[in-house]
Amino acid sequence: MTIVTYKKLLLLAVLPAIMLASCSREELDGNDAGSRTPVAFTAVVQSAALPQLRDTGGSSPATRTTLGPDGNTAWTQGDAVSVFMLTSAGMLPDDIIPGGDNVLHNVDPASGALTPAGGTPMYYPGNTAVDFIAWHNPTGHAPDNNYILSLHTGDQTTVEKQLALDLLYSDNAKGISRGKTPVDLQFRHLMSKVKFDITLGVGLTNGNLTDVQLQGMNEEGSFDMRDGSVHELLTPNAPVVALKSVTASDGADATYTALVFPREANSGNETIVVTVNGKEYTGTLPVTDAREANKMYTYPVTVRETGVEVGIPTTDVPWTEGELTVTLDNKTFRLIRNAGDLKRFADDVNKGQRDLNALQTADIDLSDIDNWEPINQASASDTEFFTGIYNGNGYKISHLKINPIPRGNYIGLFGWIGKGALLTGIHLREVKIISNNGPNGGTLVGYVDEGATVSLCSAQGEINRSGTGRSTGGLAGGNEGVITRCWTDVTVTADVTLLGALSAYAGGITGDNYGLLFACHAAGSVTLTGSRESATYTNYLYAGGITGENQGDVSVNANIYCCIAEGNVSVTSKTEGIPVRAGGLAGKCMKGTISNSYARGNATTTKTGTNDDEKAGAIIGYGSSDYKVSHCYGTGANGKGTSNLDASNNIVYNTKPSNGDIFKIVSSGNLSGIPFTYYDPNATPAYGMTVTKSDVSINNFWLSGDGTWPVLDFTKNN
Repeated sequence: MTIVTYKKLLLLAVLPAIMLASCSREELDGNDAGSRTPVAFTAVVQSAALPQLRDTGGSSPATRTTLGPDGNTAWTQGDAVSVFMLTSAGMLPDDIIPGGDNVLHNVDPASGALTPAGGTPMYYPGNTAVDFIAWHNPTGHAPDNNYILSLHTGDQTTVEKQLALDLLYSDNAKGISRGKTPVDLQFRHLMSKVKFDITLGVGLTNGNLTDVQLQGMNEEGSFDMRDGSVHELLTPNAPVVALKSVTASDGADATYTALVFPREANSGNETIVVTVNGKEYTGTLPVTDAREANKMYTYPVTVRETGVEVGIPTTDVPWTEGELTVTLDNKTFRLIRNAGDLKRFADDVNKGQRDLNALQTADIDLSDIDNWEPINQASASDTEFFTGIYNGNGYKISHLKINPIPRGNYIGLFGWIGKGALLTGIHLREVKIISNNGPNGGTLVGYVDEGATVSLCSAQGEINRSGTGRSTGGLAGGNEGVITRCWTDVTVTADVTLLGALSAYAGGITGDNYGLLFACHAAGSVTLTGSRESATYTNYLYAGGITGENQGDVSVNANIYCCIAEGNVSVTSKTEGIPVRAGGLAGKCMKGTISNSYARGNATTTKTGTNDDEKAGAIIGYGSSDYKVSHCYGTGANGKGTSNLDASNNIVYNTKPSNGDIFKIVSSGNLSGIPFTYYDPNATPAYGMTVTKSDVSINNFWLSGDGTWPVLDFTKNN
């Protein structure tokens, strides 16, 4: 997979704009007894998104923020901020309004509200717009008479010492009119944060890592209250000793962090010294772009006996309140870095935030979650579904487990995605879903509604369903939208009891398809077994290598184009009188089209009653009512079988195809208006976030493979 460098994500989430009030400039009157309009404030801090840290000792400043349970910066009891009120567009100290000079306020950690420490509020002047500057001083030390505060970053070995360097500054509240209340003060970090995810290599595995120092970084500097700037001394004079996290990042043996001065591009003279088993190992930080304030940079570090290897930072993102976000294409995306981020995203969607967007920035292991609650865990009675974007960005999500979920709910990483939703670049590995509930179940999503898109995704593992499940697929339980350029290697097994007049469906990509499947490849086997509750109704069992049923309606066809099915398909009835259908590509095709595809698995059926109806075929099990199959190849051992699909119109059955036979059949023709999310391995993110329609030359999507078995080119965009 292409390693994505987040230098291209230097997009800070846009803070809400403060409406500027239009007013005439009047004589400033400070605490004008005639106006007496007090100023109220709320404070929001853009918090650092760090692994969980705990207090490792040290003094407790009287005024400071703290690291919460999630590792994010938060206000704590006793925090205080200094607020200055200036004439609009004025400068500190010349334009301070009387009564607005360095007024200390205490912070309510629960609400973020500020109250004057001395009990007397600030008052607006007459009808004059004002600016507010505020800062949080975690050290408790006052600046000098020139509004300059000296800073020393050398010792950050405890949480308290690191927090003492975390200067917070607010200058967003400008042009505020008299009577505005509360005034929202949005604080930002003035330092940069560096994080080192350290892995001990061969020869040092399980070694005792005791110390991380940064050399070549400037240890001394200053803060200028007048404009919120931070300056470093030009000559490094001491190492910066980093803070060790109690809990390491996923995949790392240890994680260390440090606050450092923002600077221009690193010229290559910065080094990291890691002490393991009492011996120092040294490596050079790579040359990078500038380190900016209010941003965190994560370096992958490997320590070997030969030295230290430091990679390019894989994240370069803003510190935000609670969640990391980035703005792309004028949309805000949460950054999903670990299982906790993904679970938090799922919880928020399930609580009603169904239009959230997410961008995954690392591989995620869900081993610690025994029973995943699907994102937008929906039931058949629900009317609101996930409508946002989840961009997996080519990273893996491994060890998804579901067993069981509440009856009637849709099963998968996602439950039900609705109109406008997009899932792209998501790659599931080692999935294990065992469930006896839910009408529709897939590994990625239970149901893809009309107007929703799944593109450039994959899944590997197993899904095993029983009970009253209706549709089971290797990727999606059911599809009414668009699934394009997806791949599965999922063992699909369903043993169901049919209720009322319901039938059951199983397929390597989706259980049933009422929409579009384009350029999908299913490698796993599909097994469907079923019985029925009552003989009052006629129930069917349908299974196929791609989909159990491909069925359109009166106005819209269901279409399958350019697909490959490799696995065997088996359908068995355990109750007399249930018709069974099995096909290499689809168990049934009705009011739909299947073209430019091939199947290489065996499709078989097993009936219970002597006179029961069973149909199987190498391409489809059964075609009924206005269906079209063309340019398809079936290599199953049963050949045409009992299917009513004749070998004509470029339909071929052959168990032993020769070199080039299949490619010649499946690679001809053109398609119009195929929905795409574009793929560019050199972009960030590599997987597009906009669905567009494009005309397609089918030949562009087929590669000859080994000569006998063509393969699909998933990188093509038209």
